[in-house]
Amino acid sequence: MLTDVEKAKLCRSSHEDQKAIDILDVEQLAISGEALFLLGDIYNCAEKSVGGVSRSVPKAKKYWLRAVKCGSVEAAVELGDLFYFGDGVKENYKKAEEFWLIAARHKDELGMFKLADFYYDCRPERIQEAIVLFESLTKDTIFAKNSCCKLGRIFDRGIGVKRDSKVAALWYEVGARLNDGNCLLDLSYLYYRGDGVERNVARAIELAERSADTEWLSDSAPLIVEKMRDGTLPS
Repeated sequence: MLTDVEKAKLCRSSHEDQKAIDILDVEQLAISGEALFLLGDIYNCAEKSVGGVSRSVPKAKKYWLRAVKCGSVEAAVELGDLFYFGDGVKENYKKAEEFWLIAARHKDELGMFKLADFYYDCRPERIQEAIVLFESLTKDTIFAKNSCCKLGRIFDRGIGVKRDSKVAALWYEVGARLNDGNCLLDLSYLYYRGDGVERNVARAIELAERSADTEWLSDSAPLIVEKMRDGTLPS
């Protein structure tokens, strides 16, 4: 027999948002973090023309706050997003950090990545904490590629740390083995310049060519390869 949460998810998948809400919004589900998160998610993503319910960030926020108190790390991540982007609420980086911290402390990988990325972008004084989080995400997670790239760039660009192109190259190498386009291209620059690694133009070209096979670099990488071949890329 399906639980009320499972029934509500089925209704939602059929664009019956109001029916899903009617199933969930009852007293006995008031202490269910999963149900409260789903209620908040419905209101946050609702489109009246599709599911018959209008989007309401205040309602989403209300249910997510209750869900967090019931242990929902998913709700904590979503609240962090709301406050970071100022989506229907006043932008508040401090609150965004607080909610992502809750998720990260529960080892939620999405929450960990968002918190680390926040420190990377906005809090260079907290970069050591970002490094620890990114490093933990480089092992068998869906964030491994992005985390390797961020770690490489932290040391390549000296974000909150002393620039160290050798350490940057090590992290780019890890990402390159995972076939991350950004790591491949950034590593190719290091080889082209001989920065942190022994200069090797052939290796630089090979890496840049591999990066061109990734969708988001398919247009720009071939131009870089061409400049590397004819020696016109600034070193």
